[in-house]
Amino acid sequence: MIFLQGHGLSPALATRLYKRYQRQSVQVVRENPYRLADEVWGIGFLTADRLGVALGIAPTPDAPARLAAGLVYTLHRLAEDGHVYSEYDTLIRAAAKILAARTGAAVPPEAVATQLALLRRT
Repeated sequence: MIFLQGHGLSPALATRLYKRYQRQSVQVVRENPYRLADEVWGIGFLTADRLGVALGIAPTPDAPARLAAGLVYTLHRLAEDGHVYSEYDTLIRAAAKILAARTGAAVPPEAVATQLALLRRT
């Protein structure tokens, strides 16, 4: 709990995360904080991204785990806006924009496209 709160999680989110992962909580966060966005209610991409940056998991705006989570987040946002389909280029641009807005650093669309291709394979 101290580790989680020390990296910016509120006591409520830290408790929720601990209930989900128990003793593996710190390990899960250190390995890939971006998975929390999919697995723990109340932790979205923005919180996971803040954790990733704080832990050095995403030392650059185009870190692969960050790009993958940003793409999934972008798809969720598009769906929440009522979209059931997105053109490839539109998705790439939207994800790059969201990822860049979070850090203030440009994210190359080519890096987003590469990560999307990798996600499509899995």
